[in-house]
Amino acid sequence: MPSKIFGIDLRRASPQLDAVAAKNSSRDNVAEVRRTSMEHIKRPGLIGLGKKHSSHEKKDKDRSLSKDKHGRDGGRSPAPPKPVKMNMVMESPPALFIDPPQQSSGALISGRLQVSPNVVGMGDVTLDSIVMYLECTTTTKRPVHERCRECMSTVTDLYEWNFLSKPKTFRGLAGTQELPFSHLIPGHIPATTHGQLGTIDYSLHVRAKTDDGVETEYRRELVISRALRPGNDKNSVRIFPPTNLTLHVTLPSIVHPIGDFPVQCRMTGITTKRDDTQTRWKLRKLTWRIEEHETTISPACAKHAAKIGGEGKGVQHQHDRDIGMDELKQGWKTDYEDGLVEGEFTASIDSSKNPQFDVEAPNGMKITHNLVLELVIAEEWAPNKKPQQATPTGAARVLRTQFNLNVTSRSGMGISWDDEMPPMYEDVPASPPHYQNDHTSVMDYEGDDIHEDIEHMTLNQAGRDEHKNADYGQAPSYMGEIPRYVSYTSPVSIAGGARDGSNASSAARLPLNLLALIIDCLDDVGDLARVTRTSRLLYYLTLPVLYQRVSLHSYGDIRYVNGRPEGFGGGSPLMMALNGLVTKSHAALVKEFRIWGQWKEVGLEEFRMGRVPDNSMMLNMLLRACVDKMSKLQSFTWALDTKPLKTLYQGLAARDTLASLTLRFSSSRVPRPSVLVPPMGNLRALKIEEYDPLCYPDDVSLLILQSRKLQDLRLHFSPRMRREAEPSLSLGKFFGRCAKADYRPKLKHFALQNFIGTNLDGIEHSYDPDTCRSITMFDTFGGAGNSSPSAATVFLDSMWNDMSHDMRPHFRCMRGNEVNEKFTELLKRFSGLEKLYLVSGQDQASAQQGTPESGQLSPRAQTVTPVGSPPGSDDMKQLGRQYLHTLSHYHGQSLKHLLLPRDWAWNAEEMGTLIRFCPNLEQVGFALNTSNQAILRLLLPFLVKLKAFRLLHNQHLSEAMRMMSHEDRMASIGAELPRVGSAACHLRWIGMGSAVYRVDGDREVEMEDGSFEVRREIIMVPREEVQHVEIWRLDTLDLDDDPSIPLNAS
Repeated sequence: MPSKIFGIDLRRASPQLDAVAAKNSSRDNVAEVRRTSMEHIKRPGLIGLGKKHSSHEKKDKDRSLSKDKHGRDGGRSPAPPKPVKMNMVMESPPALFIDPPQQSSGALISGRLQVSPNVVGMGDVTLDSIVMYLECTTTTKRPVHERCRECMSTVTDLYEWNFLSKPKTFRGLAGTQELPFSHLIPGHIPATTHGQLGTIDYSLHVRAKTDDGVETEYRRELVISRALRPGNDKNSVRIFPPTNLTLHVTLPSIVHPIGDFPVQCRMTGITTKRDDTQTRWKLRKLTWRIEEHETTISPACAKHAAKIGGEGKGVQHQHDRDIGMDELKQGWKTDYEDGLVEGEFTASIDSSKNPQFDVEAPNGMKITHNLVLELVIAEEWAPNKKPQQATPTGAARVLRTQFNLNVTSRSGMGISWDDEMPPMYEDVPASPPHYQNDHTSVMDYEGDDIHEDIEHMTLNQAGRDEHKNADYGQAPSYMGEIPRYVSYTSPVSIAGGARDGSNASSAARLPLNLLALIIDCLDDVGDLARVTRTSRLLYYLTLPVLYQRVSLHSYGDIRYVNGRPEGFGGGSPLMMALNGLVTKSHAALVKEFRIWGQWKEVGLEEFRMGRVPDNSMMLNMLLRACVDKMSKLQSFTWALDTKPLKTLYQGLAARDTLASLTLRFSSSRVPRPSVLVPPMGNLRALKIEEYDPLCYPDDVSLLILQSRKLQDLRLHFSPRMRREAEPSLSLGKFFGRCAKADYRPKLKHFALQNFIGTNLDGIEHSYDPDTCRSITMFDTFGGAGNSSPSAATVFLDSMWNDMSHDMRPHFRCMRGNEVNEKFTELLKRFSGLEKLYLVSGQDQASAQQGTPESGQLSPRAQTVTPVGSPPGSDDMKQLGRQYLHTLSHYHGQSLKHLLLPRDWAWNAEEMGTLIRFCPNLEQVGFALNTSNQAILRLLLPFLVKLKAFRLLHNQHLSEAMRMMSHEDRMASIGAELPRVGSAACHLRWIGMGSAVYRVDGDREVEMEDGSFEVRREIIMVPREEVQHVEIWRLDTLDLDDDPSIPLNAS
């Protein structure tokens, strides 16, 4: 709905603004208005000064309670005082988005809404509701109709808080009461902008309504900023035909409106030599300016839509202006011998002109910046023997070019909300002492144990098993009983009967095990940090949970905070975090440790001299010291762009609690030492990422041989190897020691990705077939369909078709993206397969719409999948029939989860065969070769155990989806599904392409004749709600999605 907010006419500007407008250009065009994703929740605004429409004169549609912004009401008596007063305290720092909209994780806001009865003439106040909105107000300064407030502004609700679930009485004697709130603002929305043509503002709007209908409002402005992290400098090249001149310009990746930035220019080809003479260009003058281009689309309301051609259209406006310029006539160096002119100058934006940041909003508002360079050059002629005796020829040229500038605000600390460091003990202040008054009373209890039937609290599994050695979740230096005065100063200590004044002598406190259960449910780092700061009791309880998982991010470049380097006066955040783990006692609480990002190695030339640079050695020594203090360490992940050294491996090998190890090797080809990774006796899970034999990886063969408890092994190779068809290794590199020792690892799960090599050792020697129950293969052995072999790898891939006849696995779960005829022969050698996932990857329709059919792909999942047979080829259809026959006759009774490629489109007969031979299916996904979905209604009821059904995307499904709306489809599905209580009512999730539907309980639906009919309730949900369902979650090319084994398994 169009907004009821309208503002002052900004077209009637001052003479100074008229002069600026005359200098800058503006263009208006009629353009299509794109509906935003939140168009359906747009609503009217609050107050305005423009002309109202007759349709909006009703009082119940106007949020504003005041008649005039100056308080005048046309001679009426003063308005009565409001029943409540409201205020707001913001606890979170200013809202700041880090990174571009496509990558930003958003910003957290949190605060407290303070509500108190208005003391003047008021007593207790009962409120029926307190609702707060996060509003986005978009205003155009050039509306379609000059005085129409609906054409001028639009208000959109981004989020809504309902603080009261039922009426509540606020008592005057109780004073101010606080209502906490928090929200993660999504990072894709535009930042606060005040441009020349339009504005984007955000605010928190609170509405409180009493039981007698009186409303009170409160509004607080919320400023949202966006900051981009600095990256590598941009190098641009411009060529100016018909001359031989080439301009090379180096610019910073981001520019701030306050401060200057360097611009490096180098022009080549200025000299053209002949036998006796030469012609050259001389740079006379260089002029630069920074342009700001703003574009906006003014939508029309329903009343004025006819002025621009109907609904859905708008008027496009464009405004250009210069926000910085200068002229240089010297400051560069000219070398005519080499034909080179180079120099460097500083450019800056004039902050007095109120420059805006780059922004692109869904409503058509866009602000960009360009750096324009104009070079005036003159031609000269000179003899080669005396080049200093130059003579102007009279010819001159003006070279003009422009470069895009990313203008952004400063990032401050430059750390997004999900990367914040947890607090140290010194950051948690002591709780205030307890004071007794008439309303609170906490006294010693000397009777029998009140909670004797409740299990004592502990945070670790060992403590749950042994009551007398309960840990109580404290740091090692606070292992004793929590002092009584600490419990008394905790906010969770409440006195029984103290609120109403009765039985004030008895006290009952919240059991500690109940507190621990609540804390275990907190999974957000920010929430855990805030709870840790609440009181000393909660500090003791929450600190072990807060430090269970530590993730440290290293940045390759120095980031700045308010113009100062991050860590000014100390070290980098990474080094300070490692220092805290080494010098404090918190390292003993860490169970999962991860270090990732970029590491800036200083002194790479020392590798050529046969030694490791000092900073890399110091990093490994610090990590070794941290690992030595992590007495409970269970999982360690190395994801830096450099390699770990031997000293760190030795520390990990000495940690007998380590059960999971992830190593991501570097892609740099700088020579560095390769380490033979020592064995780790209790290691149960090992994952190797980005393994490239040309980048000096470490040898893990001894680790695989002597880690006899290893159950989960995942090997991910660099995509470069398959892309370049480079068979530079074999499986013997990893399992050669095992073959010599006649040992097969007792794996339960084995995964390979992007492997290319010769079949000399055989994959059957990589695991024990009697213990391995799950296997994943992505882009490894070639195949037809989604990953058919290319000409470069066909010879190597064909070697793996000769599998040993003695290979008889006992797989229960198989996952891959390659299909071939030899694989069906392997399926015939065993029985009992329960789960089969043949991943299809991302289809073109989903890629164009930005909705991945198979989930978002991580960088590790972006493998090389050459193009092979067309999806509808006869070979693929025949191969699909072979798979269907094998699965039906050899694994039909045991199969529970089945996901088939979308290239195999089944008809009714083939789908009937699948359902007849596989009656125990719980999750199934496949594609149909017809747009008629009636066959599903006939066959799916026979799968009485089915919980999730997914119809994969193809052209037939697209045609069927266009024939019926989502509402009609949900109504049709709800009418045909069996009722709750029947034998075939287990179906919970239905997927059709990118659409997902949830099946709920029964509900009564009124028919056209007035009768009621019971149907299943069908709700359309986002894809995130089915990420726990395997046929959706495992439809990716990422090894991390495979289920993990328990780290404490025997």
